[in-house]
Amino acid sequence: MPPELKEKLFESAKNMNRSLNAEIVARLEQSFLDNPVVDEDYRRRLLAVTSLVLAEQLSKDKPDFFEAISKIVDAI
Repeated sequence: MPPELKEKLFESAKNMNRSLNAEIVARLEQSFLDNPVVDEDYRRRLLAVTSLVLAEQLSKDKPDFFEAISKIVDAI
């Protein structure tokens, strides 16, 4: 393992309060959970819709969490 990578892993493990081994395992597990099937354009559009819905809710006197979730789900 390159020393620079090992140092980054040590720092990350320290920040996450876990051992170096646990940090490596967590990062490997996460890599298998990432869904490369969803294309980048779709992710960007979904992020834009989510941002707009949240901004809309924040402008209200009484934000409605369920309404926001419903709009985001509809966009999916």
